[in-house]
Parts: sequence; structure tokens; C-alpha cells
Amino acid sequence: FHINNNKFNYYLFFSRLSILDLNIRSMQPFKFKNLVLIFNGEIYNYLEIRKNLKSYGYTFQTNSDTEVLIKAWDKWGEECLKKFDGMWAFAILNLKNYNLYISRDIFGEKPLYYSTSSNKVIFGSQVNYLSFLMDNKIKVNYEKVKKFLFNGYRSINYDNNSFFKGIKKVN
Repeated sequence: FHINNNKFNYYLFFSRLSILDLNIRSMQPFKFKNLVLIFNGEIYNYLEIRKNLKSYGYTFQTNSDTEVLIKAWDKWGEECLKKFDGMWAFAILNLKNYNLYISRDIFGEKPLYYSTSSNKVIFGSQVNYLSFLMDNKIKVNYEKVKKFLFNGYRSINYDNNSFFKGIKKVN
């Protein structure tokens, strides 16, 4: 998916593992009204949220948690995150104001990495995909590795640095 708003170019790439709804209608990026969603993960309680959304008049064309997520965002905005039980990393682009919102689940089961440079921001749930889009070849962040080896796994979340230079993680 590509869009240019005369100020920025937005490219949303996605590779989907189809589990809940195998039909092509559930492919991503997923669009609803002025929203575009890319989503990695699973909302475990999506059937309950779907039922709630139906009570507000929402209808559904798929059996996917992806459609539930985007319509929950349409209804409740950021507050919908409090309703979700699951694991996820997603991005929603609002085509009216070009706000881009990225989120990951509270436990980081689906990690979310990002990198910034003077002219772009890239993000994804896997470092290897980011490496293809970065201007520089990624290098090991030996300082982070050293902290991990000396302090154990709990030291991983002391900051948002990853094991790779120039790539941060959303904590």
C-alpha cells in the first residue's frame, strides 16, 4: 500500500500468515473508512468484541480479528487497546489526518522494532525485514549484548535499544 500526501510517502508492507480467515477478503493492508491497518498477531477475545461492535451497528464481511481490530479502532480509538486480550503488533494509518499509530501488546509477545533516519521511519515485528529497508547495513549492538550477558534477560527492557545498532524496540 502506498500513499503520498504531498508531504510524506507512506508505504505499508505486509506478509500474512492466514489462520483465522483464509479468504482473500481478509488480506492486508486492511481498509475501513479512512483507516488502513497492518496487523501481526491475534486478538483472542475478538468474537466478544465483534458482538459488542454489532450492537453499535457495525457489520462484518470477514471472520477475521483484523476486521474487528480496525472497527474497534474506528469506534473507540486508542481506548480499544484496553479491550483486547491477545498478542499483536500493528499500525493504523488515518488517511484524513495522516496520523500513524503503532502498537504492540503489553507483554511484547509480538515485538515491534523501528528505525529512524533524517527522511524516513521504518518499523516492523521482525528485524530482518527492517534491514532490507535501512540505509545502512545493520550491525550488532555489542553494548546491549554485553549487558544481556552480564545482567540476564531482565536487562533487555531497561531501555529501548535492541541487539542491533540503529534499531530500537517499542517497550
